[in-house]
Amino acid sequence: QNIEFIVIDDSDMQEDAEHPGLVRFASTLINNGTHVVAYPNLELTLTDVEDKPVLRRIFKANEYLPAGTNIADGIQAGTETRIKLAVTTNDVAVAGYRVFVTY
Repeated sequence: QNIEFIVIDDSDMQEDAEHPGLVRFASTLINNGTHVVAYPNLELTLTDVEDKPVLRRIFKANEYLPAGTNIADGIQAGTETRIKLAVTTNDVAVAGYRVFVTY
């Protein structure tokens, strides 16, 4: 659990045009370390136009990783892990987001 080796790269959030009240979040986690690290929790905070939090959720690895991923293997050194999430906003107006990794 060396959080300092994990980098969040290339994150993006888009409204789902076909499903009102649903946003799609995508990002990449990179292990910049020289050894395997455990998959972190992903804290996603959705914000309003004034950058104030309106929704916050912590996703565990089994919620953001593709089915069949062996979570116990962790993130190998120097590798990337792509994340895709669908988040229901419950009709709350969302203008931005913040994302962090935690253990």
